[in-house]
Amino acid sequence: LTSFASVIIPLNPKECEGGLYVQSGASGETRRSIDFDRAGDALLHRFDVMHGVHVLKGKRYSLVVWLAETEAAMMQKTVPWVERERDESV
Repeated sequence: LTSFASVIIPLNPKECEGGLYVQSGASGETRRSIDFDRAGDALLHRFDVMHGVHVLKGKRYSLVVWLAETEAAMMQKTVPWVERERDESV
């Protein structure tokens, strides 16, 4: 858990079955597939979104970019957003 947010850009969304999903709980029943129409479409999500990849057929290629909250967090390899969430949940 080192990125504040992630950007996922599919490079060949129509050449595979399955792919990226998000879910709202621990149960797989909450899983929802994310369908991309074109190569180059993007999904941006925060660190606290449960997600994964399940490819049923073919090969999936994606460009993934991980973003830090600040330059200082990136340079110091810290995760202040996680610490803030922890402190606010107590």
